[in-house]
Amino acid sequence: MMTHAIVGAMLAREKRSAIINVSSVAGENPIPFISTYSATKAYNDFLSQSLTMEYAHKIDVLSLRPIYVESNLSKMEKSCTVASAQECAQSALKYLGVDYETNGYYVHRLLSYFTSCLPTPVLRCIAESESRKILEAEQKSIP
Repeated sequence: MMTHAIVGAMLAREKRSAIINVSSVAGENPIPFISTYSATKAYNDFLSQSLTMEYAHKIDVLSLRPIYVESNLSKMEKSCTVASAQECAQSALKYLGVDYETNGYYVHRLLSYFTSCLPTPVLRCIAESESRKILEAEQKSIP
């Protein structure tokens, strides 16, 4: 694992170091049709939390958990709920050294807060509906 390979060097530095793990809001709850992606993002969150507890004295660790980001992977375009990669990264950096997790983009923080207030069955219904839409869109784009 790359993080553990460089932690020793980071601890040996005189200055503080930083690790930013790119996760996703998809790691907060199981999501059908993208279960491997969702589970991997949950792992990133737990890794960030553990590293924070182990190395807070010398290393700032941040788990970035955006919702939708404009990218080649997502094939989404910038909108009020889709952040550009630059907006997401710049927003996240404000939390480095302050917290161990962030959604980055302010709209994503608001959406994450509101969805955290929903009962689990409602969240799972939304997750299934959204992931089904993405899956169907991907299947249509395959020639």
